[in-house]
Amino acid sequence: MELGNLTEPVYELIPGLAPEDLGGLRGLHAMVQGFLGLVQPNPFPQDLIRSLIQGQEDSSTLIKEVLAYEAGFLVCLLLGLLFVVLVPLVGLCFCCCRLCGNCGGRLHQNQDKGSTGRRQTLAILLLLLSILLLAGNSLIFVSNQQMSESVSSGPGSLNSSLGNMQIFLYSIPQDFDKIIKASSEPVGNVNASLQDIGQQLGGKVLVQVQGEVYPALGNMSELLSEAQEMEKELQVMTNSSEKLQDQWEVLKQNLSAVQTELRDIKQDCGDPCKSLELNDLDINFNISEIPNVDPEIELLSNLLNTNPQAHVQQAYQILNSTPEAVHNQTRDFVAEAQGLLESILKQLDSIGKENQLKEVLENVDEMLGLFGNQIKAVEPYLSQADQYRWAVGVCLGCVVLLVVLCFMLGLLLGSLGLQPHTLPTQRGCLSNSGGNLLMAGAGFSFLFSWLLMLLVMGLFLLGGQGYTLVCQPWHRGELFQVIDSGLLPGLNLSQILGLENSTLTLGGFYNNCQHNEPLWSTLNLDSVIHLDGYLNLSQYKDQIQDSFDKVQIHTNSVTLLAPKQLSALEKLGHSGLQDLDFSDFLSQLGKNPTKENLGKLATQLDALASSLNQSKADVAKKLQKGAKDLRRLQDPLDKISPEMQSLNRSLLRLQSSIQQIRAQLNGSLDAIQKAQEFLNDSVPAIIKNESGNFLYTQFSYFQKYVEWASHMLRKEMARCGPAAQVLDSVETVVCSVVVGNLNIFWFSLGWCTVLLLPGLILAIRLAKYYRRMDTADVFSGDTYVNRQAFEMSQKPPPFHFPRAETRY
Repeated sequence: MELGNLTEPVYELIPGLAPEDLGGLRGLHAMVQGFLGLVQPNPFPQDLIRSLIQGQEDSSTLIKEVLAYEAGFLVCLLLGLLFVVLVPLVGLCFCCCRLCGNCGGRLHQNQDKGSTGRRQTLAILLLLLSILLLAGNSLIFVSNQQMSESVSSGPGSLNSSLGNMQIFLYSIPQDFDKIIKASSEPVGNVNASLQDIGQQLGGKVLVQVQGEVYPALGNMSELLSEAQEMEKELQVMTNSSEKLQDQWEVLKQNLSAVQTELRDIKQDCGDPCKSLELNDLDINFNISEIPNVDPEIELLSNLLNTNPQAHVQQAYQILNSTPEAVHNQTRDFVAEAQGLLESILKQLDSIGKENQLKEVLENVDEMLGLFGNQIKAVEPYLSQADQYRWAVGVCLGCVVLLVVLCFMLGLLLGSLGLQPHTLPTQRGCLSNSGGNLLMAGAGFSFLFSWLLMLLVMGLFLLGGQGYTLVCQPWHRGELFQVIDSGLLPGLNLSQILGLENSTLTLGGFYNNCQHNEPLWSTLNLDSVIHLDGYLNLSQYKDQIQDSFDKVQIHTNSVTLLAPKQLSALEKLGHSGLQDLDFSDFLSQLGKNPTKENLGKLATQLDALASSLNQSKADVAKKLQKGAKDLRRLQDPLDKISPEMQSLNRSLLRLQSSIQQIRAQLNGSLDAIQKAQEFLNDSVPAIIKNESGNFLYTQFSYFQKYVEWASHMLRKEMARCGPAAQVLDSVETVVCSVVVGNLNIFWFSLGWCTVLLLPGLILAIRLAKYYRRMDTADVFSGDTYVNRQAFEMSQKPPPFHFPRAETRY
């Protein structure tokens, strides 16, 4: 009985990112995680969260615990606040200072021998810093774009996961019905066996009976056939011997007289008749010596008159009708058993109608429908909000890019327009523009950096807390432990699914489904559905057994041979039949005179008579007379020849039959007696044993089905990998799409914001080497004395002596 296996549903491939895969930003993502690990090294605060939700501690104690846990974030926020406060304040003071002519507000520059080295150093540092800013700015654009792509693919991943979940849910009733409907296989096999119980049970009994009884019946049938043939041959032999008795005695006397006469003639003839041989006329066979077989014929007749062959054939017919007899005797049992089979089908069919699995699936399907509708409803707003977010991200990236462009263009124009031998007051427009761009970059840095830092602080707080309090515990399974501890009373998975008697945790459910475990063990449906009770068919087994025990199965009374037939066989075995031996008679019968021998001898006598001379005329006449006597005896011998041949054939057949009967008689009689004992003593045990085997075979069909159905329902049906796939998709959308890309975005933006500070300092310091100065000082010991020109003031103040100074 082949019950087959369940077919795994074909699920849709889910597009989107895996939780560990962020494309080319994987290294940066690891860097962000490492930074957040330094900021928040504390483990997931399960007890603290439980206390916050349940309110088990004082507010002051809870605040202290929260501050202690969030110490790393608070330090970072404090540094950010200092940045936000100090940068605009310093920028304001710097502007006021420059407006007052200080802090580089006067376009004046001291030229000495270290000016070139300082300028080159500042330019190289600013170039490297600009490259780092440009790299961070590129990451801002890349993470911003990747977040948009991930957000756009997030609903698709969720919808695909929900679609797979619905395929999974739809496959459960189909697999369940397939398992239940498979019960028709054992029921059909048992029903077919019951309908063919004659061959199934009676045939097996007959096979064992045939092995023990049929050889004995076969031997007995052959023996009886041989006995019948022997009787016929004995009758033929007796009749032939009686017919030949008188004729043979007359012929024997005449042959003896002729033989005596011819011996005398041979003696009188002398040498001419010396070659005459008269031995062919010797008569060795004496019919009267054939033994009297009337007693044996009488025994055989007595045996055959009881018609034992018909008795043997009747035994064959009775035994061959065993399957039909079993079929007739079990007709009532078969009808009752078929009714029980209908009851078994109804009980198994009730599994699909009375269990709570359908309600559980309906609850899950309803939840998925609501979730899918919410995703569809939110998706347009999410797409629109993402467009705004993308535009804001692009603007922020452009702000940083503006500063980077100012720095890069300032370096480029300043380096290309600067003439080393030109005085600061005589620098060209290109160099001056480069310096102005550097100052513009510094101004933009003062203007936007604190605003960018405010945004970085907010995104850092949102993304960092999302990673440490949601994504990281989710990935480690700690979040499920908190939920399963009863932290959220409304989130009781057992109640949501309608599993009243089941203790189901979200963590256990997710872990089992991650390993694609069957739904039955995952939901612990044994506590809801008493499967073993539905599959328990022992009551029907007992009813079938009791009903079968009431059936009296027996074979028809079989008597292989009647007592008088056995007695006749025994008498035949003890008679002289087996001692009969006709070999001597056969050998003597073959040596008696024949018609051909008499003819040849008569011809020889005529030839001898013709060859004798006149002196032996009387001898010749005697020879001629002897020849006539021999020819006269040919006709009587020819008349008895058929009887002689018949007698010869009968003797030959009897000789062969006697040998076979000697070998078969005692053995067949013993075999038939043992076969009769086997029928009387062993057949009931065989029937009982085969009946037990028949019932065991029928019960094994159901046992195999019950084991298969239990295994399929508990171990194979509804592997819940798609359910874990839904949670994985949610984790992907929440952690990778939202939190992961958000963390990369604020990290890249913070990177650029922090680098703006040294950038503006380097830009301000480097700008005076590119901008056109109003005044400049040159020392006498400087290398530029003989090569650079400078302007002298018309009214140099005396207190600046010996410093040369020019004023406008």
